[in-house]
Amino acid sequence: MIKKLIPKTEFSKNVANVVGGTLLSQIITIALSPVLSRIYSPEDFGLYSIFINLAATTAVVSTFRYEFAVMLPQKDEEAMNVVSLSFLITFIYSIFIFLLFQLCGGVLLSFIHSEPIEPYLSWVALYVFFFGCMGTLNYWLSRMKKFRQLSYGKVAQSACTALFSILFFILGFQHGGLIVGAVIGQVSIGALYLVFFRADWLRLKAAVSWIKMKELFYRYIHFLTFNTPHSLLNVGQDLIVASLVNYYFGSEAAGFFFLSYRILKLPAGIISAATGQVFYQRVSELYPDADAMQHQIMKVYKKLFLYSIPIFGIVLLAGPYLFSFVFGSEWREAGVYSQILSPTLMLAFILGPVSVIAVVVKMQHYNMLIGIADIIIRTASLVIGGYYHNVYLAFVLMAGSTSLLLLYNMYWFYHLPKSKKAKSY
Repeated sequence: MIKKLIPKTEFSKNVANVVGGTLLSQIITIALSPVLSRIYSPEDFGLYSIFINLAATTAVVSTFRYEFAVMLPQKDEEAMNVVSLSFLITFIYSIFIFLLFQLCGGVLLSFIHSEPIEPYLSWVALYVFFFGCMGTLNYWLSRMKKFRQLSYGKVAQSACTALFSILFFILGFQHGGLIVGAVIGQVSIGALYLVFFRADWLRLKAAVSWIKMKELFYRYIHFLTFNTPHSLLNVGQDLIVASLVNYYFGSEAAGFFFLSYRILKLPAGIISAATGQVFYQRVSELYPDADAMQHQIMKVYKKLFLYSIPIFGIVLLAGPYLFSFVFGSEWREAGVYSQILSPTLMLAFILGPVSVIAVVVKMQHYNMLIGIADIIIRTASLVIGGYYHNVYLAFVLMAGSTSLLLLYNMYWFYHLPKSKKAKSY
């Protein structure tokens, strides 16, 4: 019986390595979340959600998405040039973000009714820099199949985020401790990945040149022209949703929404993200064998569907009771939100790892159109709910419309490897 549980294929072993560390990191998050929910108010979580979504929206394009190209060259020397290019872009972009927020940050926060987080705007640039480093090295370590080191970084990030959030509350940062903790957590994972990367850099740094970096910049420019806008839309939608919930229904509702969304996405952090990490490396090797790629896609769909049933089924049936018991009675409303959102997040959990197919077959521009549709229907749903002053109507409309779009995405991604328009890098 025990032997059956031991992963046999390389793919399964790699997933298990990532899942192990990721599971521990999420256990830390889950274990300390009840503590955080009792020392910070829903309003504090609402303001934190605005900051973290603003930082994430800004950071997601910190490399112009060239980190995805790290997996694509056949030679490690070329891949190291992509890493160096990505680092350079991140450094320049972080300086730009710092100056931009110093000049215009107050105006932006006033527009979205989030002035209380203005003292923490200068932390965004630091978050952006280490997010870019982490993203780039995430794919380098995957390329090197150092999945165990990836797990160490995730554990360090979760531990530092939670522990420093508690520490800074004790030190008197009652309203900003969550923000400072999140930034320190991001710094910790970026710095640790740099330590793991050092030996590979010393081995291959002689191959890095300005000429080669320039050549690779143009070879993979689709990541800048198509993947960057699409990624900005994907993460920007979270900022838009958080801002609209805060605008129409107040910071308390934004805090309830953030906690429910965060808890429901934990399974994605444990299983879906780990599967996607290894899936990208695997399908990059399989391309252009469309049949093999489709087999891999369907295999992922089936596995994640089976995993999703107990995870999201429990929340769907008993969300309010679970949130009241774990986080405190004042968070019961977050459990109601989780019931409404669980079907669409279940589909996102299944679909998430497979979305890199569009990158492998050079079809990001079509993926971007889907992202535009997604952000439009989310915005429209919240505006309609806000017009009628009904937060439940807003979330029901958003969950229903995005679920239909995700089902279409699942169908599209499965057939994408055989598309006549698909191309190879």
